[in-house]
Amino acid sequence: MHGILSLSALHLAKLRPENQSLYLNLSVAHQDPGLSNFRDQLLQISPANSKAMFAFSSVVVAFAFGYAVTASAAGPSPELLHTPSLEELFRVFMLARGAHNIVQSVSESLRGSNFAPVFDFDETNVVMPDDVTRALGELDSLNLQCQMDGPPETLQAYQKAIDTLRSLSFTVYTGRPSLTLAAGWAIRLPSEFMDHLQTYQPLSLVVLAHYCVFLHAERDHWCLNQWGAAVMRDIWQLLDDSWRPHVQWAMTTIFESQ
Repeated sequence: MHGILSLSALHLAKLRPENQSLYLNLSVAHQDPGLSNFRDQLLQISPANSKAMFAFSSVVVAFAFGYAVTASAAGPSPELLHTPSLEELFRVFMLARGAHNIVQSVSESLRGSNFAPVFDFDETNVVMPDDVTRALGELDSLNLQCQMDGPPETLQAYQKAIDTLRSLSFTVYTGRPSLTLAAGWAIRLPSEFMDHLQTYQPLSLVVLAHYCVFLHAERDHWCLNQWGAAVMRDIWQLLDDSWRPHVQWAMTTIFESQ
């Protein structure tokens, strides 16, 4: 219940900026005891509480995305100020991955419950835009080109990141804004790819730039509406002139649609 109330208050802070500070304080006030209760249950995860644990872990990730686009200088205090950025995205990614690992032990129980539709995506009748299909194909080729002389494990890690982005991308074009791709990609990333992201390896940032296109396409979701553009700006600043052509499609797609 604390998780639901926390996210609801955060949404109200987004909807009613004149009372933003009030609702942000209320949101944080519910989030803290919710997290405390969640931690108390970590060593006791079972089929009996699996749905509650999974639901709260999902709320925590939504809160992390949503807080960054809602909090501002008018927030409760400067130390609670967060804004969408590459570094903030890494924090959300680590949170999402941690939450996923926690409930992994009861995933079969969840798949056999009324939560099953959360895990089963139906991509029938979803038409992918031609430019998206083409851009992801070019990403495949770039990965092969860049990893030609490197260890096969690295090639495979990058390819899994690209393939996962491709497999989740249809969720962006269903007409129903969701966090499926935003969080789902983060929890499925190979550890090596995540390490490369956090050390700003150029090819990993190029892949992330393509992820930003999908975040931007989901900007009607209140938790995501500034993320794609904000992170894309950070990526552009980190890449030198030899790498920037590989994110030109992402830059154009994001900033021409604003």
